[in-house]
Amino acid sequence: MMKIRTWPIARSNQSGVYRLCLPQRLGNGELYTDSRYQTFPSLEEVVGEDWYPAIIAKLIDDVGFAAWWTKTKILKKSGLLGYSPAALPDHLDLSDPGGHLFLTKSFIPRAKKLLVADLAVPEIVDSIRHWFGIDTEFDIEFFFVPPNGKSWDMSPIQDWCKEKKQWSYPEKLVPEHAERIIAIFDGDIYCVMSKAAAKVSIQLLTALAESWQLNVIPGPERYSWLPNLH
Repeated sequence: MMKIRTWPIARSNQSGVYRLCLPQRLGNGELYTDSRYQTFPSLEEVVGEDWYPAIIAKLIDDVGFAAWWTKTKILKKSGLLGYSPAALPDHLDLSDPGGHLFLTKSFIPRAKKLLVADLAVPEIVDSIRHWFGIDTEFDIEFFFVPPNGKSWDMSPIQDWCKEKKQWSYPEKLVPEHAERIIAIFDGDIYCVMSKAAAKVSIQLLTALAESWQLNVIPGPERYSWLPNLH
């Protein structure tokens, strides 16, 4: 195993919207190859199993309401359905938190749902931190943060989730319909966000890496968003 202390965060700028990939392995900033991928240590090997929730915390700790698109079976295991979420309205009132949960009907295929939650409730955010991305080896999960404003139009989010061909174009949602999108697939974390949010996130992630005695370096732009969507 290589002795390496650099974490290559891939980033790209698409019309003022920033894409980031937070890989699960360290690297030298070059393209991974099949023969060399396993030679780079994983974050779990270097900093322990808490690497993942630590990153998620940096990405969502400033969030009020958020939407989580995941499998129904994961929602059942998370215990969040026990809060008896209401049906998700077309327009969500963001000025009325109060611990609300809202849920869509199942999306077909793969029986997925969109859960919208008030993350000011500690039990809710703790459950989401634990379960978000826990079963994404073959399926992608998405997490959406609303744009600034008093209401959130949920129709564009739901329409985007239903059509896999749309997933290659997160800029259709950011920043007008979502302030940021977080995606998890096969161990890696991807983000799409506004320039201002990206600046803050990079600062937080760099400080986190330094606490792990790692240095953040640029990764290849081609890794900055989800692979193999077509």
